[in-house]
Amino acid sequence: SFELYREYLNFNPDDADVRLNIAFKLATTEAFAEAIAILQEGVERDDSNAALWEYLGNVALAKGTARTDGVGEEAAPEQAVSDPESVRLAVEAYDRVLTLRGDSINPAMVQNLIAANMELGDLDKALQYSERGLQLIEAAADVGGGEETAGGEEAAPSQTKEQILAGIHSVRADVFSRMEDYSQGVSEMELAMALDPELPNAYWKRGNLRLKAGDSDGAISDFRAAVDAGSDPDQIANSLFATGYQEHFQKGQYNQAIALFEVAGEFAQSPQTAQQIHFFMAYGFYQQASAIDAANEQNEACGPAQRALRAFQQVLPHLGQAGNYQAQSQGQIREAVDVQIYRQEQIIRAACN
Repeated sequence: SFELYREYLNFNPDDADVRLNIAFKLATTEAFAEAIAILQEGVERDDSNAALWEYLGNVALAKGTARTDGVGEEAAPEQAVSDPESVRLAVEAYDRVLTLRGDSINPAMVQNLIAANMELGDLDKALQYSERGLQLIEAAADVGGGEETAGGEEAAPSQTKEQILAGIHSVRADVFSRMEDYSQGVSEMELAMALDPELPNAYWKRGNLRLKAGDSDGAISDFRAAVDAGSDPDQIANSLFATGYQEHFQKGQYNQAIALFEVAGEFAQSPQTAQQIHFFMAYGFYQQASAIDAANEQNEACGPAQRALRAFQQVLPHLGQAGNYQAQSQGQIREAVDVQIYRQEQIIRAACN
């Protein structure tokens, strides 16, 4: 039992396997501070034990971030730092492992090391570690995979060197995304996909990077491939909608926003997602038409009135598919559109003959 292990460790403090086992049991109950204390005592007794250092890094990273994926797994780059000191301890521990075990390393640890530096906001250092990781993995005779971790659990299925390198390039894409260098992020994903054509979620990830880089056509192509590969269409719809709203709609770039909303609507599966998209498409057309009318207010010319009318006429069909999403705003828009359609028709009768 757990208590017997701890009692045994009191009499045999240099038994690293038992120490790892106790730390594993503590970490699985999220008793991270206690697990860290036991592991730190272990590395103080034996500074050359790479297994103790590596698991210390895993537990410290788990403690330092808002993790939900379990200890010893790859850290998600978007997870928030809740304890920077623990994340720094993780970096220190992983760096020690690289020194001790440079010719036989666990690729998941390399990815964790990169992710930990990302969590601390040290993106340049994250890139440096990723480059070092690529070099070590390229040169390594044994790159890990399938070995046992603390508690006797198997770390991961065996991977080819190409698959491992692809994983590192994928994490590098995350770093460049954080740097807002989306084109370089796309390049890293292309390297990853060339190394491992079966890399999970690769099309989805490259599509997001292409979208942020301004390559809407390339992003849409990737998103369609991602759906074919099993990605959630609603997740893609939400990504397209968010980019259209944040990058274009809020800046008054309604043509670009509407174009992305239209594609998002193609992917949307759930009624809630589709209704939100149709509401903002309607609102986008309304804003677009209102801007045309405002510019034409003095002259009341034929051509602008025709363009405004076409845009106003696009509003109601989309509101008809928006369900009850922002119902009060829908009512206000409908009333305004009715008035505006009548106004544009009057201008056209007077100006276009």
